[in-house]
Amino acid sequence: MNKQDKSIDKVEMVIVGAGVVGLALAALLAAGKAAPSLVVIEKNESFGRETSSRNSEVIHAGLYYPTGSLKAGLCVEGAGLLYHFCRREQINHSRCGKLVVANGPAEEESLTGLYQQALSNGVHDLSILGGSDLKKLEPHIRASSALLSPSTGIVDSHALMARLEHLALQGGVLFAYCHQLTSIEKFGSDYRLTLLNPDGTSDQLDCECL
Repeated sequence: MNKQDKSIDKVEMVIVGAGVVGLALAALLAAGKAAPSLVVIEKNESFGRETSSRNSEVIHAGLYYPTGSLKAGLCVEGAGLLYHFCRREQINHSRCGKLVVANGPAEEESLTGLYQQALSNGVHDLSILGGSDLKKLEPHIRASSALLSPSTGIVDSHALMARLEHLALQGGVLFAYCHQLTSIEKFGSDYRLTLLNPDGTSDQLDCECL
């Protein structure tokens, strides 16, 4: 298999998929003092061609996930880390905030429940706005009250992924685009991966961990 003009039969680590998670892992590992030899395998011709390019590009504050769940904890912590990363790497983003609106007593009760859940999740910058305060902030919204989440934002997901790929490449990570993983076998203490190459042939790559 040829990846960026380098013929390789074995590496320490393989990441399967060049979505935002795979790219972030590659960039993080490449920045370490003892960065492993690492290949990112991706069946498409470039990064972010599937789930990572089909999202709302929202940076969620962590309001909705069940309290105590892994999703809630990672969302709250991850939002702060993502804002820091975007500022440091000059990635287009906006901490624009979000309003969750309610109309009538039933919805206001649900809004109060959401507020309490978000507080339990560690989101402490929320506020509930009455109708008059909401009107001042967003005069075209008709609602009896709203929950204001200042930490909700948006991010340019393509620019984020492009920067992560750049950092990974700088750290020596190799990207095998247009290579599809077809099988994984245990091979001694290692793993043997079979890959379908762009020309239809197959190759094998051994790694210590996936």
